[in-house]
This record gives sequence, C-alpha cells and structure tokens, in this order.
Amino acid sequence: FRQGDIGTSWYAVLSGSLDVKVSETSSYQDAVTICTLGTGTAFGESILDNTPRHATIVTREFSELLRVEQKEFRSLWE
Repeated sequence: FRQGDIGTSWYAVLSGSLDVKVSETSSYQDAVTICTLGTGTAFGESILDNTPRHATIVTREFSELLRVEQKEFRSLWE
C-alpha cells in the first residue's frame, strides 16, 4: 500500500522482506527507505484509528503475508 491510503487491513510477514518508505511529497519519487521488515514482523496498525497510512510498503523479494481485515483485527485486539 501507499503512504496516505486509508488502511483496511493489518499484515504479518510470514516470509520474505519488505521496505518501509516515507515521502514528503505525493509523487513518492523522493521516498526514503526507513527500515526493512522481515519474517515475524507486522504492520498496518493505523486501522485501529482510521488514520491514513504513514508509509509506503514495497516488497524486496517474493513474500508471503497474512492479511487480517479491519473488523476481525479490532475483534482480536479487544
């Protein structure tokens, strides 16, 4: 997903790796990689308060993700 998108799901990384990129403009051409997520990490917590995504996520290699929709995530969280 891209920075600024409204989140609908939370993700856990089952395998592979993903870059977390942040941009100061809407063109994303100036995006800077701030970290890399690997197996066992998770992202997408913005679904708890319906705020826009804070970063863009890009796969570095073939990756498997577990996706949990917002409604189910909220139920598990509570």
